[in-house]
Amino acid sequence: MAATAPVAAVTAPWHLEVLATCTAFTTSAYTLQVNSRWVMEGSVAGGAAVATGLSAGGAGTIASLDPRITLYIELFGTWSASAAGNTTTLQQMLLFGLD
Repeated sequence: MAATAPVAAVTAPWHLEVLATCTAFTTSAYTLQVNSRWVMEGSVAGGAAVATGLSAGGAGTIASLDPRITLYIELFGTWSASAAGNTTTLQQMLLFGLD
């Protein structure tokens, strides 16, 4: 899921939720239905809150994953200009599974 961030330098809280449901499974392949929602609270330079924010949602299918191979979850950020101060801080991450 791609999301567009504010154009100004900001410090803002954000929330990303991704739900992946296995819809098909064999010993050599499985398929996931993925639904997501991303919300970034509104702020201006310096982190002062404002009444507006950004949000996006998405849905898709990931097919032909191999359950015999170890897979990883990755979260990363990109910026239009590289600087030593560019960071994404993850305060909390919950990862759980249900049978």
